[in-house]
Amino acid sequence: MRRLGLGFIAAALVAGASPAEAVPIGAGLTLSGTAVIVSDYRYRGVSQTLGDPAPQLGFTVRQKDGFYAGAWTSYVRFYSHHASGRRNGADTEVDLYGGWTGRISRKTSVDVGFTYYVFPGVAGVGDMGEATLVVTQSIGRAELRVGGAYDWRQHGLEDRVVYAYGEAALPIAGTRLTMRAHGGRTVYGPRYRFAHDYWDWSIGGEARFGRFTAGLAYVDTDLAGVSHSGAGAVASLGFAF
Repeated sequence: MRRLGLGFIAAALVAGASPAEAVPIGAGLTLSGTAVIVSDYRYRGVSQTLGDPAPQLGFTVRQKDGFYAGAWTSYVRFYSHHASGRRNGADTEVDLYGGWTGRISRKTSVDVGFTYYVFPGVAGVGDMGEATLVVTQSIGRAELRVGGAYDWRQHGLEDRVVYAYGEAALPIAGTRLTMRAHGGRTVYGPRYRFAHDYWDWSIGGEARFGRFTAGLAYVDTDLAGVSHSGAGAVASLGFAF
């Protein structure tokens, strides 16, 4: 399988599809949500839906001092087959997350968090989690982001997994467009027998129309012999509420 944080396409669209104001819910807390449909749920370059479209829904509660918690879910197509031929798998991924984000200077912010992944109905693969750290730097109109995720050895995994990545976003002056680029590296521990280290990358853009965001990206990896990991285009439409 895979696992390490929200995929670039989904995460970028969730972030980009939120120009609406968060709703106050009392006690210094606010609530925001996003609904997104993607033509292919690519996670670090690899399809999680075997090339099928996926609806995705997320909610986040934020506290005035920077603490946050939320949940995100997507359609997936993880499955296996018994000798009898019976399908035994899951159609849903649920991510539960929380953390703290804040500015450490006028143009630099940091986000420290934890995400727990749940795959109801997947036989032989336990739920798992990862710790994350992201640093974001504003340079003029551009925004640069460097992040990492650490998934230690857990049930369903043979060894630890580390992911490191960089991203850039550049709004195009006088337009509704924001261009985005991403590059990442997945590194498995020495006892992990089911995959090898690889690169993933993507480049694309999104356009905002009020609470709606439409996106298109080119996604690829250097994986060989892995189904649904080759070059492809991913389209998306998101709504913030």
